Amino acid sequence: MAAVQRDEISAAQAIRDVDRVLKTFRRVSLGDQEDAYNLKVLLGVGESYEALSSFDRALAVYSEALDLSRKLNEKASEAALLRQTGRVHRKRNRWDEALTHIRESRTLYDDLQDATGSARCQISEGIVAYERGNYDAASDAYQAALEIGQRIPNRRIVADATMNLGILYTIKGDFDEATVHYQNSLALFEQLDSSVSMAQAYHNLGKCYSAKQNWNQALDAYEKCLEISQDQGNLLQSAMTYVNKAAVYLELGDMTMTATYCARAVDIFKEVDYPLGVAEAYKVLGQMFTRKQEWITAQGLLEESLRICEEFDNPLGAAESCRSIGILHHNRDEADLARTNLERARDQFQSLGARHDVESTTELIAAL
Repeated sequence: MAAVQRDEISAAQAIRDVDRVLKTFRRVSLGDQEDAYNLKVLLGVGESYEALSSFDRALAVYSEALDLSRKLNEKASEAALLRQTGRVHRKRNRWDEALTHIRESRTLYDDLQDATGSARCQISEGIVAYERGNYDAASDAYQAALEIGQRIPNRRIVADATMNLGILYTIKGDFDEATVHYQNSLALFEQLDSSVSMAQAYHNLGKCYSAKQNWNQALDAYEKCLEISQDQGNLLQSAMTYVNKAAVYLELGDMTMTATYCARAVDIFKEVDYPLGVAEAYKVLGQMFTRKQEWITAQGLLEESLRICEEFDNPLGAAESCRSIGILHHNRDEADLARTNLERARDQFQSLGARHDVESTTELIAAL
């Protein structure tokens, strides 16, 4: 499994290698005589599947490991597996299932008086709240985790909470404060030699630079994220970065690169079954076809993006897609439809507290 993480092979090949590891393990397993060892191996296999975005396999192995941890009365392992199972459900946009597992995990960590585990669960709960547009609840969860991390102390908890608070500052349009949070968390991740988290920090920095229209800095941050993500075989992170690179190239007027990166991203999102990623790629493609004045194609992509976001309870993504539909109608001189969609988007941004998006959308409405 170490070779899977290290070698430059495709994610599909890496998944096949982990499949072989699991098959070999089942063949040579000593059964009940070595349950503690079996639990450790299953946990490693599950984490490898999750890192490679093979979420169904990860859930199956975590479930098996969870049953074994309960059989052994290993409460710490049970708590960790509940949190990790919740994390996979979150990555699949299954918010209720995610929260159920994360909260069960947090209860166990509290019983064990494990402050680190409890703080990790609070960060996970905050991420679910963020994804569903409840930014106040997300902020409360991140702040609580940050306070625990500072008190223990635990640099990893501090770094994770700091980075997620940076995301909230980005949503609010406070890009300078967001950048400070991302850079602080990145420095901590570097000290901890946490490559996966470094990739996430670079990705978030890229989005912040994009919002400030610092395109070269954005592309540089995305490239650093991609280099790490591809080395780790992290398909989901790579695909999200492809979409954001596509958005930058769209702003730079390079339609070919926009289409290329979106196509790569869609292939990966469909491979790992991540619909909200598909919605994000369709939104960027819809914006591209709007600029090319290919109205039917643009509208179809944007409406599908909106549908997916609404289906999977992602209000920020829905508002962004709705705004793009309004811009399309504006470009077609359909003022009434443009106003309807832009006002709907503005109201949604306002309810989310996304101040920067409220201001930019209000400017679009004023220009009608």
